[in-house]
Amino acid sequence: MALTVAATGILWDPNTSTYGSVKGVLLPLGALAAVLTAWVRVRRGASWDLGAPTLAVLLLAVWAGISLCWTPSVIAGLSDLAPALAAVTLLLAGRVLLQGAGAARVLASAMAVTGLAASGAALVEYGLGSPAPSGTIGNPNHLAIYVAATLPALVWIAWWPQGPRLKVGIPWRLLRLAVLVAPALAAMWLSGCRSVWLAVGAGALITLALGRPTPRSRRAALGVALLLCLTGGAITILGPARWRHRAGGRLYLARISGALFTARAATGHGVGGFAIRFPERQAKRLAAHPKERPLWTHARTAHNEPLQALVELGLVGGLLLLMVTLFVLGSMVGGRDPPPPHRWVASASLVILGVSGLSEGSLHPVALLTLATAYLALLWEPGANRIGALQRATAVAVALAFTASALTVTAARQYTADRLVARAHLAATPGQRLALLRDAARLAPNPGRARFYLGLTLARQGRPVMAAATLRQSARDFPNLGTSIALGNALMAQGRIREAAEVYRHAAWLHPRYAAAHHNLGLALGKLGQPRASRESLRRARRLWPGRWLEPWRIRAIRRLIRPAGGPS
Repeated sequence: MALTVAATGILWDPNTSTYGSVKGVLLPLGALAAVLTAWVRVRRGASWDLGAPTLAVLLLAVWAGISLCWTPSVIAGLSDLAPALAAVTLLLAGRVLLQGAGAARVLASAMAVTGLAASGAALVEYGLGSPAPSGTIGNPNHLAIYVAATLPALVWIAWWPQGPRLKVGIPWRLLRLAVLVAPALAAMWLSGCRSVWLAVGAGALITLALGRPTPRSRRAALGVALLLCLTGGAITILGPARWRHRAGGRLYLARISGALFTARAATGHGVGGFAIRFPERQAKRLAAHPKERPLWTHARTAHNEPLQALVELGLVGGLLLLMVTLFVLGSMVGGRDPPPPHRWVASASLVILGVSGLSEGSLHPVALLTLATAYLALLWEPGANRIGALQRATAVAVALAFTASALTVTAARQYTADRLVARAHLAATPGQRLALLRDAARLAPNPGRARFYLGLTLARQGRPVMAAATLRQSARDFPNLGTSIALGNALMAQGRIREAAEVYRHAAWLHPRYAAAHHNLGLALGKLGQPRASRESLRRARRLWPGRWLEPWRIRAIRRLIRPAGGPS
């Protein structure tokens, strides 16, 4: 587990066309290695604990798999479900591997090392001139959240080192803490993500609450900490305009997610359905509330894991998530004595991940699942339900190993396809580019992205019929503005102007803040003999496409198109 955490946090492949796709292979591969190691330990006499929290997580994974029956895109759903299943497999293996304080310290050390490595890489980037460093995480905001989530483990390793030679006085501890924590704090500050400090404060409050001597005092302190977090959220909503704008964006996201949830509350929209249903619901909301148009957000950046899980899994999944959350809270405050250090590290880190997810949007799924799984394994004490018979343990190990192997193969195929797409961008000839993209589309478990670039290449080679067919296939599993624009262009090249106009109109409805959709819609309407509507779309495109971001020749072209349609612009 320590190697999995370290690998997903440190390794970074800038050559792949999808950021962090190499980490999609590392999580199931680490889960497979952890299952095999756990099986070796079970054969030597270790117990395999399957307590109620783990069973709740298993039921949640089963329900997510069942939801694929009604998801809008099975391929997109499987892409989202694969890393979650790998995380569940890793958690089950961790129930065997993380028995003892020594194993917990090794895992916490891996978390501290990955946080330091990401911080160091970010500081090097900043020294080389990058205004918003991202380190090995690939995104400045994600860097801040990742480093913040590893901060409790770093503090534990720095403040309470073990071994007779490492027991030193308070001044030396403070010096060691300052030397190790300063790079992490600097990287968090340079990332520009300020809301993550609220999450760090919440984690610190939880740490202080867990240090109380009795369960009653811990529960009281935990209640005070939660009240302070709610107060901080209220101050953010009612505070300065800049804070209100950020909080308003999160509330806007919550309103749209709530509307999606109520539309199909019992079963949800299925795994992978959020990214497809969110733009449609958002477009309907903006049509009814035009004043909220400045809050428009892309479905890819609107991810908020608790809300997304409720939308996709419905009430059944929400109840299972609530059960897991209650188990986590019970693990935090339960016990007659104060919890050991590794449990407050896990508790504080989970709180940081949760608060940052609500306030800023959480990590890349693989990084989030790896950290959350490791912290859950640290937090939950061994349960009472144990697999005692070797035959039953063998059956569990075989099932988990088969699952991890299948997920590893799937992730490796997706990673290879992403590398082929990256190579296609650098291909010397159009024929080589086309061949690489076709191989990527055949190999990828989720071929939507490869088909998108394949459709673009076919259109540029003057094959609009094949391009349109390929882009329609891509739109089912990779819905975005670029796919719609490219599909409309391919239809325009075939002379199917009316169909192209409908595609552009739908794209402009889903993405009202992108000028390309309005610009192309205006061109199509002009060819259909609708000058008034054409002029309106082109004017909207000019307003959305500022001159400092737009080539002068394109501005002149838009002006020439507007004037003949109805006079001076």
